[in-house]
Amino acid sequence: MSREAWGDPPDPAPQYCPHCGGQEHVDGCELWRADRRRAAAEGEAARLRAALAELVALKDMKDRLKQLHEMGHGTDYENYYKRKPLAWAAARAALEPPVKHNSSP
Repeated sequence: MSREAWGDPPDPAPQYCPHCGGQEHVDGCELWRADRRRAAAEGEAARLRAALAELVALKDMKDRLKQLHEMGHGTDYENYYKRKPLAWAAARAALEPPVKHNSSP
């Protein structure tokens, strides 16, 4: 039986770049440069999102520990105080301008 009969899709047709016309981008292809810029921007956004998420998690943790303390439960702030300087360092690093590499042709 063929692969298609078992539910495997056929091999896709080769993809061609609309700008340079080849299956592989050639030097100076604007689409390739745009893809690289997009990938770099997505990486930067992920780094910023992770730094912000850690700060929000720490704020939630602090609020919960405070609430438990007010209810008369013993609380251990050790984990909070360990993560706090690391989270702020990551946030400050995320806000620094990225270093530009001159790797374009």
